[in-house]
Amino acid sequence: MSERELAYYTSMLQRLQDLCDERGIKLAFIILPNREQVYAEHMPSIVVENTYKRTEAFVDYVKENSNVNIIFPQDELKAAKPYWRVYYKYDTHWNKAGAFIGTQALYEALGLESTNLAYCKIRETPRVNANGYPSGDLISIGGFNATNYGPDIEHVITYKPEVEVTVTGGNEGNGSFYRT
Repeated sequence: MSERELAYYTSMLQRLQDLCDERGIKLAFIILPNREQVYAEHMPSIVVENTYKRTEAFVDYVKENSNVNIIFPQDELKAAKPYWRVYYKYDTHWNKAGAFIGTQALYEALGLESTNLAYCKIRETPRVNANGYPSGDLISIGGFNATNYGPDIEHVITYKPEVEVTVTGGNEGNGSFYRT
């Protein structure tokens, strides 16, 4: 982005921050890293001309030129990936482990109590569609035959064992709804 674009978008975020401040609302602006930013080693081998990406430049600019609480949990996700898969194998979206890590980064930025995933009980289950085959947007968008691919996993995280979580609706395509 040009300096002008960086300044414009930062001023819009600052305006939102000021409106929230006037109303006593705590604002946190989170940008979710793309899978290819976290798993760059799985991308095609090409010469990368600029390793300092637009998102990183924007986050740095906002931090240096405003008081907006901006969060970009790329480093946290990269640090976690030797221990847990943080994005689905056949999908561009983060899985429950990745979402947990991103949420904890958000909690920390808001000054809330956070928990390291290493201290949670984690159970792995297969992630398959209704037909028992792996699912994900990379398979469906690419028009691939899911029967040609091995299973993916889902991390089932017990974060607060004293809180009972019940799925109340939704499905994989539309998200899920939970009640505690």
